[in-house]
Amino acid sequence: MPPKTPAPRPSISRSVAKPITLVLAAACASLTVVHAQPQPATEAPDAVETEARSHYVRAFFNDLKPGPLAGQLGGEGFAADSAWVVQGPLTLQAGDLQLPESNGRAYIRSQNATPLSLGADGKTPGEAVRKLAVPMKGQVWFSYLVNLQSASGKAGIKLLQEESALSGYEITATGADLSIQDAGAAESKTCKDVIPLGKTSLVLGRVDLDPDQTGKRSLSVWVNPDVEKLGEPLFQQPLPDDAKAITHLGFITAGGATGAPHSMLDEAILSNYPYPAGYYNVAPRKRHFGKWHIPVKPTDTTTQLPPPGYKLVFSDEFDANELDQAKWNYRLGDKADSAQEAENVEVRDGNLLVHARKQRLGKYEYTGGGVVSKPLFVYGYYEARFKIPAGEGWHTAFWTMPVYDPMEVRSTEIDFCEQDSGDPHYYSLGLINHREKGWNTSNIGRWVIDEAPNMVDEFVVIAAEFTPDYIRFYMNGRLAKEVDSRLFPHGPATVQLSCIATKKKGDRFQDDARLPSQATFDYVRVYQNPNYAEAEASAMTRAKLPTKPLPPLIERQRSGTATGTLD
Repeated sequence: MPPKTPAPRPSISRSVAKPITLVLAAACASLTVVHAQPQPATEAPDAVETEARSHYVRAFFNDLKPGPLAGQLGGEGFAADSAWVVQGPLTLQAGDLQLPESNGRAYIRSQNATPLSLGADGKTPGEAVRKLAVPMKGQVWFSYLVNLQSASGKAGIKLLQEESALSGYEITATGADLSIQDAGAAESKTCKDVIPLGKTSLVLGRVDLDPDQTGKRSLSVWVNPDVEKLGEPLFQQPLPDDAKAITHLGFITAGGATGAPHSMLDEAILSNYPYPAGYYNVAPRKRHFGKWHIPVKPTDTTTQLPPPGYKLVFSDEFDANELDQAKWNYRLGDKADSAQEAENVEVRDGNLLVHARKQRLGKYEYTGGGVVSKPLFVYGYYEARFKIPAGEGWHTAFWTMPVYDPMEVRSTEIDFCEQDSGDPHYYSLGLINHREKGWNTSNIGRWVIDEAPNMVDEFVVIAAEFTPDYIRFYMNGRLAKEVDSRLFPHGPATVQLSCIATKKKGDRFQDDARLPSQATFDYVRVYQNPNYAEAEASAMTRAKLPTKPLPPLIERQRSGTATGTLD
């Protein structure tokens, strides 16, 4: 299948998160907790309001050049006609700040391109401000990373209601203290000794700008919270009635009394997505998508694989310099949030790479791809070894897809692994029937592995043995699930390896800062057992219909959850 001609690749502009400046009236030692009671909206929000409620802004600096910030663009979620307005020395310095550990796991947000952070360059404070693409209203989460070496160093953000520095709030670390103040006022409220000097800290906050139309507005701030159990805020304070929107993000840094450039700031994010998306990709995403996803636990012991009696009939170790087109077609066409391109498939260094790119093609902002086997298979032992892209918003799969035409009966899609990159420790497996004639059901079974290895950092071996009587799914040699295969139709199918952009399974956005990235497949192998040769030939000729009824629907879904989409 010849490759399509791709649209020209634009340069990727990465977003900078915008800070929010807040008016405060009480010291940290005397906190006021404000609870807004949800009320039904009396009228539909206008178009700007609707867009603002799902807005996302990110300020990181790896797409910029070392040196002064002034005159540079970049970031995500800013007005296209707006550049950084800079006063004083603000310098982009080498090195990414890394998130502090939470629940035993360390996370890094930006490690591609040129690692840079924003820093002070001397005693004089430097400030910068930039306009958002859309005013942010409702509930706005903000976060940034800070690392101060000096007790008099300073770094923080401003959340502005207009470009004027007098119309917003500052959330600023000065040495070990965090100050929160009205940007136009001299007085600030200070939380003492909450920022460890010499270590990277996360400042996380939420601004409620009348999200429920109750007239109640508040600011909440956490420092180095447990991202899986947020807990009570370090600071919470009502806001005045005129706090209605955030229109600009600003930065402020100073090196301190010594003038040493040791005040660093990185990864500022504003988000209308509910927590934990405001903390970006660290807190767990929604794992179980709808009532069909049922958790299963692999066995503690490993199994000899492939099982005895199986012989290799198809494989690709990807040791050549290009894709073997005698074995594969490209996966093309548009699906979910990306167009799929042949140019995104590459064989290099003993691996098949399926590239994930931010690349405009028609109405799509992203491109992915994959390969589809030319041979067809039914029964056998299937195995692949692979890793997934870093960053949220990409769906990597190892699966079989039935061939429909000219058969009347549509057989079953087998998903050995569907992995959504928002959570690298989690994936789903399952069986989907696409409503063949005379046997109408779509969800035969859907299961999830809750604690898989980190599939970004580690190769994982995914496998399944499919026979006329059962199908057994394996992860790294451990049996994860066995299903009676007499429950669903069997027929010829292609083997597919793919990576596409999507938010349909729980991911909240595409993580542009991690792009370009790729899914990496080390090999794929198919074995067959001579004992099933006759059954294979029969199912190849005409799909084998189920010989047992499916169990009741209630046994194939989790109770108490909304139905999800599983295509």
